[in-house]
Amino acid sequence: MAEPRFPRANRVRQLEHALSVLDLFRPPDRGELTLSAIAEELGLSEEYANKLLRHLEAAGVVVRGPVSGGWRLGIRLAELGGYAIATLRPWDEFRPPLAALQEATGLGGLIAVLSGGRAVHVDEFRGPERPLGRAFPAHATSLGKAILAELPADDRDAALGEIVLTPWTTRTIVTKEALIEDLTAAKERGYALEDAEFHEARRSIGAAVRDHTGAVVAAVGVGTTPSRLPDAALDDIAVAVVEAAAEISRRLGAGTLPALPPWRPVVEVKFVMEPPLEIRPAGATADPAAKPTRRRPRPKGSRAT
Repeated sequence: MAEPRFPRANRVRQLEHALSVLDLFRPPDRGELTLSAIAEELGLSEEYANKLLRHLEAAGVVVRGPVSGGWRLGIRLAELGGYAIATLRPWDEFRPPLAALQEATGLGGLIAVLSGGRAVHVDEFRGPERPLGRAFPAHATSLGKAILAELPADDRDAALGEIVLTPWTTRTIVTKEALIEDLTAAKERGYALEDAEFHEARRSIGAAVRDHTGAVVAAVGVGTTPSRLPDAALDDIAVAVVEAAAEISRRLGAGTLPALPPWRPVVEVKFVMEPPLEIRPAGATADPAAKPTRRRPRPKGSRAT
């Protein structure tokens, strides 16, 4: 049997130290580090840090520069990262953070992707890779606006060119200038807000999700009535939504492998939401329903024929 690299009692600690070494390398300013810098950063002796680096070098996950003598990450890590992305089931990575979001807020979690000027909200899954959902207007929903806000300028302009700024309520944004202003504000604060823009009795918060290339691929959030999402609760719930989006992004790789092909999520549209034929002011009630036709009472003792 091969001699173990570390004493049994210390293997977990050695592994933790080894992982801490890998976490130090963060290009561009920390792409290469000296032995003394690594030891000082982790509070280890140079002798011990050197032993860790030698073991990591043998595994191919760090290499030593032949000229500078400094240490940097090895190409083996890129290979392992590629394997991880190739075997990843992205939609599965949404589930735990959304469950935590629901527990933290008491509100159901939402997922959406952008498609043809619409925010397609995931309603159900048929297998791990076949989500189905309804298409909502991207400009009138927080998840749609969250994605639009984080797109690069050229991609955002292309997406805006596909959106028909149809009014859904008296509060729907219906001009490009106003929508861009709203998206700019959403990008600055890290989340988008929908406040009676799709429906008078609806308010929602959404934040963008990024894949391993760093591209915005989806959004998550919560939506409910204004009474369950009052002004006083907005900040706390927004923090929970942003944290959920960040956790999903982390689980998807969040810009760690920009050279690989991006993830292109597809949601099968089972229903497209259509704008109302008539826009009623907030608080307006519908026309009273017609009174039911009353039947003439039958005389006592008669029978129905």
